[in-house]
Amino acid sequence: MNSVSIKYLVLISITLGGCSNLQEFNLNESLPKIDFKKVLPEVNFNQLFTYKEPASNENLELTLKPFLTSSSSLISFENGNFMAIADAAMSSPEVLGARQTVLNSEISKSYIKTQYKPNLNTVITPGISNINPLQVGALAALNFTKILFDGGKLTNQVSSAELALTAAQLKYLESVNQQLLKNSLAIINVSRFKRINSAANLRIEKLDVLSDQLKTMENVGAIDATTMVQANRTIYGLYTQKAELEESLKKSEVNFAKLFGLTPNKGLKPLKISDFSNALISLEIQLERIPAINNEFILLKKSHKDLAVVKAQKSHSVSLSGEIDGTLASTKKTITPAVGLAISKNLFDGGRLDKQIESAETQIKIQEYKLSSIIKETKLQLAQLNNQIKNYNNLKSLNDKNIYYSEKEIDLLKSQVQIGRATISDIISAEARLFEFQLKSINLDTDYLIAKISLSSLSGSLMDSFDINQ
Repeated sequence: MNSVSIKYLVLISITLGGCSNLQEFNLNESLPKIDFKKVLPEVNFNQLFTYKEPASNENLELTLKPFLTSSSSLISFENGNFMAIADAAMSSPEVLGARQTVLNSEISKSYIKTQYKPNLNTVITPGISNINPLQVGALAALNFTKILFDGGKLTNQVSSAELALTAAQLKYLESVNQQLLKNSLAIINVSRFKRINSAANLRIEKLDVLSDQLKTMENVGAIDATTMVQANRTIYGLYTQKAELEESLKKSEVNFAKLFGLTPNKGLKPLKISDFSNALISLEIQLERIPAINNEFILLKKSHKDLAVVKAQKSHSVSLSGEIDGTLASTKKTITPAVGLAISKNLFDGGRLDKQIESAETQIKIQEYKLSSIIKETKLQLAQLNNQIKNYNNLKSLNDKNIYYSEKEIDLLKSQVQIGRATISDIISAEARLFEFQLKSINLDTDYLIAKISLSSLSGSLMDSFDINQ
């Protein structure tokens, strides 16, 4: 027996656990104890083929509370009214939302244009390619497509996106001008009711003095009860009017605080027509340049492009298509390239495309009605504002004469009271009439300014007075 045979015998003896007799060998006792449940991972096939939702993160969930508790930013008036009006307008939710709409339209336009470029896509599937014999490998596919012709669908989609962007830009300009108008009106109305309140206080001070004189005369029997009642009716009518004006002043201050984040202080300067640009004084409105009308017209053109997009789906489409399929396994590796033209045509869809065309045509009609409506509404608004501006000088001149003669009347009545040709009750009535004319004068000046800047806002040129770039 050679040395190799001896080595094998020794190895067998060790493996058999030192048994002197093969009949005593027990395989279960001689092999090491292995728990395969602990060694091999446990696979749950139900979980393997079931979609697993991502863990929810409640901290990232959107809630309404931050929107309810957020307060408007404080606008500084240190640099003047115009800077404050512009700052409040550009930071308002309306203008910020309109600006985001423009940005979103730009993104949509860029996204559609990317469809002109080739599309390259790959899919890799690693796994078991064969069971017997066991083979592990991967399947890979590289796809390439490029649109060559689609009946004009993509071209009209790009045109529609460009029109949507133009409409969004016009809406942004309209929003900026409307917000500038709203902020200007807040300052104008606060100034209006402060002036009216001051005028009312001055008249009431004089009426209080006259009322005390009447009471003295009543006590001594110098006037009858009817005269006293008539005088008190006039005085308390003015008191009631003043209370209503004070309420209007409070409302204007609340609106001011909503827009600027703070209440108006005593140093707030009133807005004057001379503060605005010269274009505001000699403004000529052209309907075709009004942003609101242009916006609706652009949306009408977009509706026509959307119809063309749908109709283009009736045409065939041609695209260049290429593919490379590869198999990488333990025993084989194959690569199969392919390239060609792909032609597609809608043959039958149950009438869905016809319904889409019908819906797009209906949308055009809707947009035409919207355009007609905004033109009619704008013409009426222009007529009212122009009429108000046109009649201002005449009404202002007549009212100034009424104020002049009312003041003269009061002076004459005071002198006639001393000689018994007039009564204090006559002076009270004259003072009330003077206040009405003063009230009308303030309202005429204010409404004239509002009409001017409303026209400028309507035309989209109000932002020029605030140095805001379009």
